[in-house]
Amino acid sequence: MTEEVLLIGFYLVVQAEEIFQVRSAMMAHTAVKAGQDIWVTVKGDSMKPLLVSGDRILLEPVDFPQIGDLITFYETSTLCTHRVIGKFQKAGQQLFQTKGDCCGQWDQPVSLESILGKVAVIQKGAWRFALKGPLWRGLNYFFLILSLGIGGILALKWKISQIIPSH
Repeated sequence: MTEEVLLIGFYLVVQAEEIFQVRSAMMAHTAVKAGQDIWVTVKGDSMKPLLVSGDRILLEPVDFPQIGDLITFYETSTLCTHRVIGKFQKAGQQLFQTKGDCCGQWDQPVSLESILGKVAVIQKGAWRFALKGPLWRGLNYFFLILSLGIGGILALKWKISQIIPSH
């Protein structure tokens, strides 16, 4: 069974929208964890040029995201889809650093528990792209490098070294 959930943007003005968003997120979380296909409609442009408003993404369960993966996670009471740019442990908890491809700032670290799923398919109009295989992995790293730039990669390495000092 495939269900569609609307991904509501980050800034909400009307309280009724916030209540709908929380219910949608909980329904999506339950369905993905049960192995159901969940199509989410993207709102916002933080993942341009890969994802733009109106695109649809298919989420699949993920046990442990890899660097470069696109994941959908809870950010406070909203859902957000961004790229994993780093992973580390802090106080015994596995955390993932994420960032929107066209955002200047990184997100707050994301815990494994707050991850809803991994993007498996992108639909742009009538076209569908499966995010699997070596070609996609290569393109994914290309988008990661474009998103971060050389300065961003060095800054990420420095940030993680501050969290996990080498012995």
